[in-house]
Amino acid sequence: MRRSLASGSLVVALAVTAAPVVAQPAPPPSQPATPASTEPAQARAKRHFKSGVKLFQDGNFAGALAEFEAAYALEPRGATLQNVALSLKKLFRYAQAAEQLERLVRLHAGELTEEQRRTVDLAIEELRSLVGSVVLRIRPADARVALGGRVVAAAERERPIVLDVGEHALVVEAPGFERVTRTLRVAGGQAGVPVEITLQAVAGFLEVEAHDPAAKIVVDGKERGVHRWRGPVDAGRHAVRVEREGYVAHEQVIEAAIGKTVRVSAPALAQATPAGAAQPPAAREGQRGWYVIGGLDFVRHSEAPGELTHDKSKEVDAVALDLRAGYRVWTPFAVEALMGAGKHDVGDACIGPTCSARQAYRLSAVRIGGNLRLMSAGESLRFVSTVGVGGVRHELVIEESVADGAEPAGRATGIDPFLLVEVGAQMNFGRWLGEAGFALFWDSATSVRREAYAPYDDGSGLLKAGIFLRGGWGEWRPRSRSRR
Repeated sequence: MRRSLASGSLVVALAVTAAPVVAQPAPPPSQPATPASTEPAQARAKRHFKSGVKLFQDGNFAGALAEFEAAYALEPRGATLQNVALSLKKLFRYAQAAEQLERLVRLHAGELTEEQRRTVDLAIEELRSLVGSVVLRIRPADARVALGGRVVAAAERERPIVLDVGEHALVVEAPGFERVTRTLRVAGGQAGVPVEITLQAVAGFLEVEAHDPAAKIVVDGKERGVHRWRGPVDAGRHAVRVEREGYVAHEQVIEAAIGKTVRVSAPALAQATPAGAAQPPAAREGQRGWYVIGGLDFVRHSEAPGELTHDKSKEVDAVALDLRAGYRVWTPFAVEALMGAGKHDVGDACIGPTCSARQAYRLSAVRIGGNLRLMSAGESLRFVSTVGVGGVRHELVIEESVADGAEPAGRATGIDPFLLVEVGAQMNFGRWLGEAGFALFWDSATSVRREAYAPYDDGSGLLKAGIFLRGGWGEWRPRSRSRR
């Protein structure tokens, strides 16, 4: 009866001896049975205790634990707390079992004999050998931490967390960060094992605080909160608006980067101008940032190089690929780099002014240069004009003879300057861009030579003109227009 608490059912027997359950006599037939709601707490505690003993003997340790805890809540007794600890041990919840036995010694020492106290101390020592502890070091500190399915509060993480031996699932997550799942393996006797986890950011972060506690915070047209808001945002530009009915809204465009926090402190809002009064001009935020755009140029020319000529009524068409990457330094001004390539194929050209022979030729061009781009101030639709200079590599290939007496086939290459002028219109679709317009190229070709011909260029260069269609992406976009 007084063996170690770890011996299982003997502890239950010890508890039964300390708190025997005595059946109550049945009431006389003429008297109604006592309702459960008016049953004395001591009687209900004994009933729960007896049920707990029966469930424990049947091996239903979870049910026994529930009954013993209910009995202790109604009548706190040391014997009941012993059985709570034993049920926890049977459920392999060693740390909680040890805590309950320490609670037994602290609150019910007077109910224990000297030998029982030694038995409890030995049981506590045995249970403590079946637990370990870890120290969680989590960044960011406000991340949500779940250990074994239980949420661990930030205050609890400031001290070692006692765990039963075995495996425990650890889940750490926070908005704007990559979720981390890890399995912790705890061995008995391990104490204060450090567990360090730093979440990797997958977004930027924005903190907005309004001077006015009643002001609403709107980010990219979506209301986020009142007075203060903090949360993750995608990398890139975002429109922040702090507004209140009857006041002039504060608007600001911010640039967010992954892992970085941008803080916006909105000043006190001024009262809106009364109806009918002159409205002050609205401040406009400059549209700046990187962009990339590319597409096709549909150009033609009616002049053939050097001594080659072709029917003036048959202008020569070509499709050229065009790619630009630039930075919008200010709303009306941008600089960009240009790369492009195109090819003209002519199947029937004359040699010389008398057309003494006929041949086919191919004229290819590869361009690299820099452009200056001017834009109007429209947020969604704007006019654009571009002036650019750079180098063009021409390749002239005489492919085949069309008539007897034609010059032999050949090839000539050269690198010369070019000049570009464009006018057109551009439109924003969010951050996506589309544009169309008219392009004019003037190519010098003085460096191209060919064995059988005079210089490629007669001094006037080669003029090409046509239209362009392009699409791309820019960091700026139309600002949101939330109602005041």
